[in-house]
Amino acid sequence: MEELAGTTVMIHPKLTQDPINMQGCVGTISNVLYEDCASYVNFGLGHFGVYNNDALLMLMPTEVALGKLPNDIDAMDLDPSEVLDIFRISILNESGIPEKQETALRLALASPVISAAIVFTVQDWVDFQIARLDQQQNPGRGR
Repeated sequence: MEELAGTTVMIHPKLTQDPINMQGCVGTISNVLYEDCASYVNFGLGHFGVYNNDALLMLMPTEVALGKLPNDIDAMDLDPSEVLDIFRISILNESGIPEKQETALRLALASPVISAAIVFTVQDWVDFQIARLDQQQNPGRGR
């Protein structure tokens, strides 16, 4: 499974219970607790929080987002400007520069259509990765 440490995430803006009040703030995953479905998020300057993976929003990796884009264009009736925005957001996210990744995430979340196409929760990503691993395994035969 791909490592999520270093991934830029946003705390869901509508999170109802957040003991450190970081709803809508962007941080970086420092550690994932897969068994607990939670992650440590670093907000900088010594501010950390532990969040349920369903409360953490992230951009799909570019290869996934662009791989499903042809289907999304039809299924979601994306117009050309939205497709172009998805490419631009993906390029910003691929830069590896935290400030550009934050901008990319905020731009994606500003549009409900684009958000539906390329933003998901960390838990969605973990589940996607597990499903992908399960599909890659071939059943063995015992003799």
